[in-house]
Amino acid sequence: MAADKNEPIDVDVSDLPDGEEVDVRPSTDRAPALRGNADSHPTASNKSMKDEMEDTLVGTTVVGRYEILQCLSKQPSSSLYKARHLLMDRPVAIRLLTATDIQSLKRFQVEAKVASSLNHPNIITVLDFGVSNGRPYLTTDYLEGNTLAELLKTHGKLSPSRTLEVFSQICEAVSYAHKQDLLIRCLKPSQIFVFDTPDRKDFVKVVEFGISERLIEDGEEVKNLANKAVVNGDPHYLSPESCLSVKLDAKSDVFTIGCVMYETLVGRPPCEGKSAHEIMHRQLTKVPQAVREAAGSSDISEAIERVVMRAIEKDPDQRYPSMEAMLADIEVYKHGANQLRMSKEKRNSGFTKDPALSKKRAMRVLGLSISMFLGVALGIAIEPLKEMFVPHEKKAPVIIPWQELNRQGEEAFHRGDYDEAEALFGQALARSGGFEPDDPRIAETLNNLGNLYFNLDLYNEAENSIKRALAIREKTEGPDALVVADSLNDLGMIYLTKGKIADAKPLIERALSIRQKTLKPDDEDIASSLQAMASIYHKEGKLKESMTALKKALYIRKRALGAEHLDVATTYNSLGVQHQMAGENGEAKQCYEHARGIIEKLYGDKHPSMADSLVGLATLEFLEDNFRQSEEDFNKALEIRETALGDESFRVAEVLSCLAILKEHTGKLKEAEELLRRAIAIDEQAVGSFNPETIRVNNNLVRILKKAGKREEAKRLERGLTQVKKGEQAAAKNAAKRPAK
Repeated sequence: MAADKNEPIDVDVSDLPDGEEVDVRPSTDRAPALRGNADSHPTASNKSMKDEMEDTLVGTTVVGRYEILQCLSKQPSSSLYKARHLLMDRPVAIRLLTATDIQSLKRFQVEAKVASSLNHPNIITVLDFGVSNGRPYLTTDYLEGNTLAELLKTHGKLSPSRTLEVFSQICEAVSYAHKQDLLIRCLKPSQIFVFDTPDRKDFVKVVEFGISERLIEDGEEVKNLANKAVVNGDPHYLSPESCLSVKLDAKSDVFTIGCVMYETLVGRPPCEGKSAHEIMHRQLTKVPQAVREAAGSSDISEAIERVVMRAIEKDPDQRYPSMEAMLADIEVYKHGANQLRMSKEKRNSGFTKDPALSKKRAMRVLGLSISMFLGVALGIAIEPLKEMFVPHEKKAPVIIPWQELNRQGEEAFHRGDYDEAEALFGQALARSGGFEPDDPRIAETLNNLGNLYFNLDLYNEAENSIKRALAIREKTEGPDALVVADSLNDLGMIYLTKGKIADAKPLIERALSIRQKTLKPDDEDIASSLQAMASIYHKEGKLKESMTALKKALYIRKRALGAEHLDVATTYNSLGVQHQMAGENGEAKQCYEHARGIIEKLYGDKHPSMADSLVGLATLEFLEDNFRQSEEDFNKALEIRETALGDESFRVAEVLSCLAILKEHTGKLKEAEELLRRAIAIDEQAVGSFNPETIRVNNNLVRILKKAGKREEAKRLERGLTQVKKGEQAAAKNAAKRPAK
């Protein structure tokens, strides 16, 4: 006898065909697939009703604003349509629930709540949710492209480099969901959309998230919708815990993503069988064939194989501890693979270095630890590059390739050849694939990668990498190790750059405490921490304390490193900024000139640190009304930074902003406006609209627009800044309410 559609039904998984989802409740097709889906077929009992509904709805208008254009897919409980938003004249995707039972309705509502609560570039955007003629609907973006399932059906499998690019975005999306206390529970290739944008190839959107563990705790009704005693999802991608219907955590999602990544590289899932029951049994018991052997390809590196095989370990304790940790390793190997590929292309094509390319791809200054944002002049003091080897390896007579590549990268960095340093460090990252997952050298690689991302203005990526390095170092070396202090200091400077002073200060203070307990008072690392503390003091408006810390740092560095060292020069630059802020322009000029002389003697007048001295001198010349010399020095600094850091660097925006103020004072308002608009675009991309520097530059633009007679535009911009300020306050309020984890 057929089961009542409104009641839960028991399923004997041995009777299900291969690949069918195991779900004891009617599917509501939890998220809006964007196109026809190979996994989605109406049952025979629903077919006539579906066809009738399609004939009825195409050409009609839903809730007065969505014109139904085409049926994209039909599921047992819902149908997906392409529609046109009449008010906005844009295509959208709209899913209508066709099932009428209370259980399906509740599930649809809960999962719409999940989808609409997520706001991430790699997760489909929910535009609207409501009820039309008694039928719940969900409206999302409409995208043109292919699901990952369709790509695999066409190509069999994807290349390692393309796989890493796709899965770095998938992991970003799932990591974000975890931070919202949501578990995806099951994800399959048909729920991952891949398409090209004008700015990026293979952009990813995850188009489906299911009932989350957080929402399961919201109430009894929702508990019934996501009963832990039943299995939901395609068994090819279910974790062993899901198959056993036990409590899930983030490691279950790691397993799911690992299974999809395995299939993308190999062309088939890690476990297959003739029935759902057989597949689930193998997920619990069978160790899958290693990735490279299963793929029959030498193009897949050992490093990439290690990522996948660790993710799909049967024992949760042997997997990555978090999606963030898996993402960090994918980023490591993605960067390393790209650098190896680029190196091969250079060798094969007889590559000659192109200065134009250097602007776009140059490695930004490694040594994130002391980046000081000090008013209109940015004093950058670069912490010296750390020795790249763990202590016992420093004494080893044999230098392995990983070490040698890092040594050469360090040399390239110090002479200012950042393009070469990026390539060398990238190749070193690829070499780290043979190490154990928590090897201290992996942490060193991750820390360096974080520094690289920081100087590329990719602060979220930098934060992820440094956090992972910190976790490894605390685990392997202990919480009070010197290398832990290095990562703490680096992470603190990332937060400081992002304007998160409250998050930055305890990390930098802890790093200083570790170093003071372990090292002699005149050790150079103490100077690095003091300079970081000077940045904190400056942000807090404690000019005297900042000046004192910098003077101590300068004294230590001159004794430890000698009077003519790059780190001494960078400390002089930072001290010059503090003197300038105190109105001591004569002392400030001496500091900048000292730094300039040291840098020129060591590396010439094109080294990136030279730009810091020039910016400081140019601001003093501006204050003395020596506008011609000021503009000349600003332009020199701009050229150096664009060459070394790329023309979209936050530090380039700083010089543009300074030049704009100079243009304003010389009456060249049009040029000033153009410079500020370019600076704002860079700042918003690099540090976001809420960052104090972005807001400051916007306020400068408001002033110039008013002077130029563009009062309406100035008012609009002022209103936007007011909204930004409110958003910042709301975000701070929510962050304060959120319980610490």
